[in-house]
Amino acid sequence: MTGKEAVLEAARRLLTPHQLITSAIPGSRTICDTLSAIQEPEERMNAAPTANRVANVDLEYIFSYWATLASPEVVGPIAEGIRVNFYVTAGEVSGPKMRGRLRTVGGDWLLLRTDGVGVLDVRATLELDNGALIYTTYGGVVDLGPDGYNLFLKGILPPRPDLRIVPRYHTSHPEYLWLNRLQCVGVGVFDVAQSRVSYDIYAMR
Repeated sequence: MTGKEAVLEAARRLLTPHQLITSAIPGSRTICDTLSAIQEPEERMNAAPTANRVANVDLEYIFSYWATLASPEVVGPIAEGIRVNFYVTAGEVSGPKMRGRLRTVGGDWLLLRTDGVGVLDVRATLELDNGALIYTTYGGVVDLGPDGYNLFLKGILPPRPDLRIVPRYHTSHPEYLWLNRLQCVGVGVFDVAQSRVSYDIYAMR
């Protein structure tokens, strides 16, 4: 599955409502079983799986970027988890409508929860080749596994954990005002050995 397909599948799942009915009718089957039983087999076969979708979503590729990170600043265990800060040391941006670099003023103020899920909190500035400055903020997740918290305390990380983010972009440059209107999603990877993150960014349409 390509990066775009992975993001599209995740977005479709998020936009598909699911109902879980667990209450029961005394002396009978659950409501779910009752509803299923009264539906004709042919009707169940022909039911449209997308009938309850809120909206359609398409993804438009915007750009890719990579960033190298300084050695992590480990604040340590706090009430919410382990607080770890990563600061950008270099980076490049490339895409059909924009090229440039990451300024070395950004970082990720990450919180690693006790269940092994890292919650990203990123702020950074892109400086494009024509001088445009674009500020970005995003949250996201990196899953280090069920024992990720304890392994991190021992200095052990998976070699290439996946990253999933939901960035926004902010600029006053007239050529890139369209970025202000976008809600984007991104798929990436953290190469631990190189201390480098890489992302593909898509706009949700």
